[in-house]
Amino acid sequence: MKLLLTLATIFISFGISSAQTPQLHTYEIQGDDDASDFVGQFVSMESAVVVAAGPGFAYVQDPQGDGFESTSDGLLLDNSSLGQLSVGQLVTASGIVRELDGQTALSGPNFSFSIVGTQALPDLVELVALTVAPDVPFLERYEGMFVSFDATVGGPSRSSDATIYTTGSRPMREPGVEAPGIIGLPVYDGNPELIIYDPNGFGEADNRFLNAGASFSGLGVLFQDDCCYVLSPTSSVIYNGFDPATEVRARQADEITIGSLNLLNFDAGADDYDTRLEKLTDYVGSSLGFPQILAVQEAWGIQELNALAFQLRQMDPVNGDYQVFLGTGTGSISNGFLVSGNLPEPNISELGTNEFLSIGGILHDRPPLLLNIQLDDPDQTLLQVLNLHMRSLNGIEGSDASFVRTKRHEQAISVAEMVEDLRGENLVIVGDYNAFEFTDGYVDVLSQIGGTFTLGAQRPPLPIVSPPLQNLTVDLLPFDERYSFVFRGSAQMLDHCLANELTGLTVRELEFARGNADAALAFESNQFTTLRSSDHDGFVLFLGVDGLTSTNSVATDKPTVSFPNPFSETEVITFPGELAGGQVQIVDLLGRPVSSSVRLGGSLGLPQVDGLSGTSFIWRPDLRNDVSGMYVLQLTFENQTYSWQIFVE
Repeated sequence: MKLLLTLATIFISFGISSAQTPQLHTYEIQGDDDASDFVGQFVSMESAVVVAAGPGFAYVQDPQGDGFESTSDGLLLDNSSLGQLSVGQLVTASGIVRELDGQTALSGPNFSFSIVGTQALPDLVELVALTVAPDVPFLERYEGMFVSFDATVGGPSRSSDATIYTTGSRPMREPGVEAPGIIGLPVYDGNPELIIYDPNGFGEADNRFLNAGASFSGLGVLFQDDCCYVLSPTSSVIYNGFDPATEVRARQADEITIGSLNLLNFDAGADDYDTRLEKLTDYVGSSLGFPQILAVQEAWGIQELNALAFQLRQMDPVNGDYQVFLGTGTGSISNGFLVSGNLPEPNISELGTNEFLSIGGILHDRPPLLLNIQLDDPDQTLLQVLNLHMRSLNGIEGSDASFVRTKRHEQAISVAEMVEDLRGENLVIVGDYNAFEFTDGYVDVLSQIGGTFTLGAQRPPLPIVSPPLQNLTVDLLPFDERYSFVFRGSAQMLDHCLANELTGLTVRELEFARGNADAALAFESNQFTTLRSSDHDGFVLFLGVDGLTSTNSVATDKPTVSFPNPFSETEVITFPGELAGGQVQIVDLLGRPVSSSVRLGGSLGLPQVDGLSGTSFIWRPDLRNDVSGMYVLQLTFENQTYSWQIFVE
């Protein structure tokens, strides 16, 4: 009697009596809207079966359900008093209805529950992620329910989580301001069909290596976490892995290739610099196929680009023989060019360095970098390549929105004026535009620069570029290939290639080398794969050169050289006799000479070096200094450069 009186006192203290407490099924508590009609009320839940559980929480589902697809039969119980329930237990509960980050739950300090038996799990519902409206997602009807799923990864794993979809084609970024949008402008629904996949939400095995395009199936529970829906498996799933890496085709003899790649904060001071250098080298050489002109963004300095060029030269002394050019920039990252040594000497200039924002400050933090080159074809064709890295979308909504929108708009106007001035000659504009091929609703960067049709923007484009440019990343690619970056699971195009009408050049193809944007973040630290060399995919434009029938970029076999490895100061390096007259030099792994360039068969003027007759020599470094480590022996013979790595003990 005393215990009953105490319980009655507790209920009265909260202003609640058992007679006033609604007795509801899970689907009645959920309702058919995004939030429960009973939020803030104390209710009692009819018996429901546990379908998934963790410490202090459980997902329960009405065993029969109400038969209506518009309402969820599941519910979250959230209270530390739950301890660890077991799947299949039948429970009742009482508590306050709350929306916890969008998830309908029974919780509160006066929460109570009882285990009343066991129950077979409800019939599985197949998760179909369609949408009916931006404000009330279709997924709400599955909240807290036990579901089966067949899913495809849209956004790769960043840590343990990935972004998936269960129906339809891959979600792509669409025009406009994200819902609810702005009246009179396109509205982007945010791709609400995307679901966060948390492999270990209920203790199942983690998976950090989910690439976009991978598929899998299994059983799990769908729940809501703030703005997103999350799917976690309750049993082991079957994964079908996918390798997103692709390479562009080989350049033909009568073509010139122009590439573009964001290097992702390529910084020699970073802890993972050596790995990044190796991965980028392999990506540029193998995946992009040594573009003859490579526009790069986000290089921290000339040291990094020189190191990249050096490694590319070791990979292929002919096709990887690059000259390096870097813009100034006002921040830590700059634009640059790598230009094949097989091409004539280019002229490089920065544009817009003295332009300022109307609201104060420098307009171009990373000034557009212009390359002019006269090709070695019968017509001496002039080609201009403009390398852009525009202001990012970060902050386009929020406290800095006005500044960001103004800067993006005025930068685009400035570049449009440059384009109109330059378009008298062949002009190709590449780079990280940080803009979609259509309006984002606030600024339409591409339409401003290209002079193309716009769906509208808060800051509409000005009529500067006429006639419009060609957008080759749109014209030459199918819809599902129009992306270079993945953001919150949605594939989107940020890296573009525009061009005017070309003379003496024929546009043939544009290809992306895949494996960056689609690859799991965990591959960043793996030096044995090109996957995740950057966060952007790079592309290559293939231009046919009228009248050009051959190039001098055909690699030859490396000559056989005999030397011990490890190498010491008393060892002899012997070259074949037919290489007499070749120039020899020793450099470190960053390409910095540690010897003079000397001619085989002549004086070997290296520090502490004895010259021998014919084509042999001995390198004797100054033993007062520690010279142990890895070096590169370079031989240049008949305009070909060959290299060998040597380890000095």
